Amino acid sequence: MMAKKIIVRAKKSSSKKSSGIPFFRSPAGGLVILAGAIALLFFLLGALQQNTDTRSRAATCDDKNCENVWNGQGWMITNCNAWWDPDGDEELCTKQNSLALCRAKLYCCPSAGGKWTADLSKCPGGASPTPYGWVAPSPTKIPTATSTIKPNPTSTNPTQAPYPTYTPYPTNTQGAAPANKRPDCVGISMQPTRLTAGRSATIYCSGKDSDGSVVSADYYFGDGSTGRADKDVGGSGTITTTHRFTRAGTYTVTCRVRDNSGAISDMPSICSTKYTVVAAPTAKPITATSTPMATVTKAASISAMPTFSFVDLSTITPSVQPSPTGIPAEILLTVSPFTNAQGYASATFTMRGTTEPNTQVDVVIDPDGVRGTVVADAKGAWKYVVTRALTAGSKIATVVAVSDNGRSEQKITFSVGRGTPNLGGVFMGIGAIILLGVVGFVVYRRLNEG
Repeated sequence: MMAKKIIVRAKKSSSKKSSGIPFFRSPAGGLVILAGAIALLFFLLGALQQNTDTRSRAATCDDKNCENVWNGQGWMITNCNAWWDPDGDEELCTKQNSLALCRAKLYCCPSAGGKWTADLSKCPGGASPTPYGWVAPSPTKIPTATSTIKPNPTSTNPTQAPYPTYTPYPTNTQGAAPANKRPDCVGISMQPTRLTAGRSATIYCSGKDSDGSVVSADYYFGDGSTGRADKDVGGSGTITTTHRFTRAGTYTVTCRVRDNSGAISDMPSICSTKYTVVAAPTAKPITATSTPMATVTKAASISAMPTFSFVDLSTITPSVQPSPTGIPAEILLTVSPFTNAQGYASATFTMRGTTEPNTQVDVVIDPDGVRGTVVADAKGAWKYVVTRALTAGSKIATVVAVSDNGRSEQKITFSVGRGTPNLGGVFMGIGAIILLGVVGFVVYRRLNEG
């Protein structure tokens, strides 16, 4: 038997080299890398703009309920809606132990460049004294019985009135009596705004007390005399008095208030004002005089007497020289800062300030030709909103206030556009653009090689 020949053939298997490519060399990977580079560029450009945007936002007065706001140079507290303190930039924390008043509450600057704090103990040695020498007192001990303060019988001032009798806080049977809080002086104003020597002005002093009543006000008229008015106006109110200024000049008039426990407030800048007294005009009428004219008739002979004719004085009307036209008085007008520290403003912004109550305020911004008129409210605060975007470049804002008492004008020069750029941010932006170009070129080469 012939053996069956079995031939086994092995099947040749063909294998090909894998044609797969890495992800970063694929089109999808290149797009991911490109998108990441673009995102990095936008992040760096945003950091570049952040410095300018921060200063621009800080330059516009935004009432943060007396919170600390960074304005690009330091921390400040603002209170834009308060008629007595329109300028938040004056409250920068740049000097250690300096004081600021916001919403009738004192704040202190613990260190230059730091944040304002209502805790006066944070300042070394307590808050610095005001120009009138006040230093934060220790807590006042509350009396437990009714007491009456009587005037000194040996006083040489006959017009000094004694303090009225006040009822102290009731005795605290649960423990130590609470310390009395000092009242706050929150404003001063005078009428009329301009006075002629020899006449009297009315002074309004406003105060508030969080744990009692405001019962009197002390006045310092700036001419060496002082005064006092007693009136219980409750927790918040205004006490008035009058004073006669006998000489012309500019006087600094200030006031402070007392509460029903005898505590006295300090005298912040909002309770001090400059007051102008002008000299009374003196009229000197011109009296007309006339000399009678004599007419001599030629005598026929030497022995003849001359004849005279006289002019009737009753027919002569004296002429009086007219008095010069009076110069309008200057009234109060303030404009709050609306630019950043470099003098730049946004294309649209809000202008604020103070003047006499119910006074018309005209605003003109050249060369853009922006014009508008607003009327101050009952407290003298005014606000004008620039709604039309200004062009870039230098501007001049002219603000004019006109009332029956006179007029005032202020001109403010500013610029619209960005301030000095952050050089570090500029270099970072240029580096990002170069990096983006290199990454794009590498991705393009690898995509073509794939």
